[in-house]
Amino acid sequence: QLYDTPYEDWETAGEDPGVPTSRESRLPRDDERPADEYDQPWEWKKDHISRAFAVQFESPERSPSLSRQLPRTPRPSAGTRAGCPPSPRHVDTSLPLEKQAWYHGPIGRAGAETLLALCREGSFLVRDCETSPDDYSLSLRSSHGFVHVKLTRTREQHFVLGRAGAAFPSVPEAVRHYTARALPVRGARHLSLLYPVAVQPL
Repeated sequence: QLYDTPYEDWETAGEDPGVPTSRESRLPRDDERPADEYDQPWEWKKDHISRAFAVQFESPERSPSLSRQLPRTPRPSAGTRAGCPPSPRHVDTSLPLEKQAWYHGPIGRAGAETLLALCREGSFLVRDCETSPDDYSLSLRSSHGFVHVKLTRTREQHFVLGRAGAAFPSVPEAVRHYTARALPVRGARHLSLLYPVAVQPL
């Protein structure tokens, strides 16, 4: 007898005709979306959604309006490195040593290395010799670190760089000579005096 009763009659038996059946309540409601949305392929909608998220999460660095507001950091020139003070390139031999911009006086070896550490290979300065008050020292930045060479005063009041260098009537003459020639010094034979490190005013 169970299978002789139709399913529809058995499901609605004893229910109020005005109340929708459980089957009718499970039917989908009317879709309120525009009808033309069903005609749009999924690929188009997916691309549209991707572009919307890309605009929403775009980084501030790529925003044209923001990039115009941010100031640009000036780049260092080709002759200097960040932190390296600007330096004169011409050696005027008519000026005495005390007037030369690359003469730093009694700064010592450690002070010279602190200044040269900010500069590129081939940068140099001249300072007072720490062990001999009548002589001077040439401090140079090389690819392997720092080179310190004594400028020794001769009996004729000339100056010799190192032990076997030529004699020059003044320290500026010696510096100008080695701006165009390699230094006769071990550890710096491939280098010239390229970038004078000037004294910075306080």
